[in-house]
Amino acid sequence: MESKDRDLFGVVIQQETKTGFLSVSELQKAYEVARWQYGWGERNVKNIMQTNGFKERVFYLLEKQSIIKGSILTFMETVEK
Repeated sequence: MESKDRDLFGVVIQQETKTGFLSVSELQKAYEVARWQYGWGERNVKNIMQTNGFKERVFYLLEKQSIIKGSILTFMETVEK
């Protein structure tokens, strides 16, 4: 099976067919294009990963996959360290 590709703000984003995962580095490139085009603020993966909203999403994804069993409070405290 071949991977699908998506066009976002003129940047081709590779998508893995089996998992549906998108290339984060290509998404970052597309955001940079749109940022200049629409006057959006600067954001990068490192900044996004440090937000509580991102950490909560990661927790719920890991919990759904039964990778972690602890509470969200414990998880948030752990990732802050």
